[in-house]
Amino acid sequence: MFLNRSHVPEESTRQTLYGIMSDDELSLEDKQTEALALGREFLGVQNGHIERADEAAGTHEVVASVGGPATLFPSGETLNRATTYCRRTMDADSPVALADAPEEGWAEDPAYEEHGLACYLGAPIFVRGESYGTVCFIDETAREDSFTASEKAFVELIARLLGRELAATRYETDLTDAHKRRSTLVEAAPDAIFIVDTETAEITDVNEAATSLTGYDGADLEGMTVFELHPTTGRDQYHHLFENLATTGDTTSTLPDGSQLELQTADGDRIPIEMSASAVELSDGRYIQGMRTGTGPRAGAIRAQSTACQCRRLGVRLSDRRALLDRRGPPHPRRGCGVHAHRRGRPLVLPSGGPATD
Repeated sequence: MFLNRSHVPEESTRQTLYGIMSDDELSLEDKQTEALALGREFLGVQNGHIERADEAAGTHEVVASVGGPATLFPSGETLNRATTYCRRTMDADSPVALADAPEEGWAEDPAYEEHGLACYLGAPIFVRGESYGTVCFIDETAREDSFTASEKAFVELIARLLGRELAATRYETDLTDAHKRRSTLVEAAPDAIFIVDTETAEITDVNEAATSLTGYDGADLEGMTVFELHPTTGRDQYHHLFENLATTGDTTSTLPDGSQLELQTADGDRIPIEMSASAVELSDGRYIQGMRTGTGPRAGAIRAQSTACQCRRLGVRLSDRRALLDRRGPPHPRRGCGVHAHRRGRPLVLPSGGPATD
């Protein structure tokens, strides 16, 4: 039997819908469920559900469903697209409304023949301009009067707001994926990379090559100022150099006065380096991404050491590389595996992804 239609004022119902969709405490699934429940109550029908279309496979998946009976389009059910009213809704790109399907000439439509639904009101959902599926409200019993323009508009509003929520969720997922890809690329980079807060000069993030180059572990580096990695003499020149590199994006191995740019390691050694930097605007502030590359024999040994550590993590036995690698004394307590590469008494640099070279 057809349910009694709600007499809730339309404007009040619209405001309730806006409140649901703007509630940051609700998940996408909760918003879908509450929007369907509101629409079902407003229209006075048995069921409201969302179908996601897979046109290539010729199927529709019910991703959310509210109302009964339990056998009527439960969440998770996969439908044959050819036997859905929603295929017509998607083809029309606008709401399809049926108050009494048999009386309106739909008795031989595959959707009516398969499901026996006399009453249907559905609207297409678009996500970033692309067709996603539909939101629809159905009943097995025919409706006495036709759906009004305001009722159709309300279902269109539900579809539009659901599309925005789906787009926002996809955007957040894309951002997360992009961040993961960037983090992976930064971590895998052969050069030392430091992320520095422009206001405090504090290091906020580093990659593994940075820990190998400096001799500090990541926890120690994060929270240090970038200037603590350089000799105390000429500190003003380092300030000017960082500001200039962040603006120009250039690469240099010398300070403004022409002297060699150096990095001071955890054990006090000084390594000649090249450095480049660029300004990065993130949601919580402005940062400088700095890249440092050691240029001397000492730096070459450290890069080889880093490569050997990576081999160990990948399951490559260090003994298999005895022709290249030679342990030189106990490892530094904050330096990792402590493996150095030498050939004929000279440091051996192991380039990433390539053979060893002198």
